[in-house]
Amino acid sequence: MKTINKTQQYLGILIIFCITLQLLRVHITQSIFFSFLLWNLLLAILPYGISLLIEKRKKRNKAMYVLLAVWLLFLPNSPYLITDFIHLQNPSASMIWFDILLVFSYAVTGLVLTLLSTQKIYNTLQLHYKSETLNNIMNGIFLLCGYGVYLGRFLRFNSWDIVTKPGTIFKETLFSFTDEKAWGITLAIGLLIKLLFEISKNVQLATKSV
Repeated sequence: MKTINKTQQYLGILIIFCITLQLLRVHITQSIFFSFLLWNLLLAILPYGISLLIEKRKKRNKAMYVLLAVWLLFLPNSPYLITDFIHLQNPSASMIWFDILLVFSYAVTGLVLTLLSTQKIYNTLQLHYKSETLNNIMNGIFLLCGYGVYLGRFLRFNSWDIVTKPGTIFKETLFSFTDEKAWGITLAIGLLIKLLFEISKNVQLATKSV
C-alpha cells in the first residue's frame, strides 16, 4: 500500500509540474494557446481514476464489466497526449524549446497514466483469467487503445461520441478499415504501449524478487 501511495504522490507532482509549466508559459507569453493540454490531461487522468475503482472490486460481476467498458472507452485519452506534438508546428508555438519541454512533459504524463492504469486492470483481471487468456485480452486492449488514438487525432472523435454519434462512428469505423494510416497508427501506438507495459511489468517483478 505504501508503494501505491508513493507512486500516486509522484504522479501528483508530475501533474503539478505540467500545470506549472503551463502557467509559466501563459505568464511569459500572455497567450493561452496550449490551454487545450489541460483539458487533454484531465481526460487522461479519468481512466486512471476508473481503474482505481475497478481495482477495489474483487468480484467478477456485471458492475465490474460495465466499469471496464467505460475505462476502455476513455483509455485512449491517456496516450493521446503524445500526438499533441503536432501543435509545435503552429506559429503560436513561439518558445520552441520551452514548448517542446511543455508538450513532452504532458506526453510523458499521459504514458505514465496509461501504464499505471493498464497495470491495475491487469492485476485485477489476473484474479479471474489464466495467463494466456489474460495476455490475449491485454493485447486486444493495447490495439483498441491505439485505434482510439487514431479516432481522436485523425477523425476528431471524442470518447462520448459513441453515445452521442453512434451512427457516425460506426460508418467512419467501417471506412477506416481500408485506410493504411488507421492500421499504421493502431499498430504503432498499440505496440508502443505493449512494450512499455511489458518493461514496467518486468521491472516490478524484478523488484519483488530482490
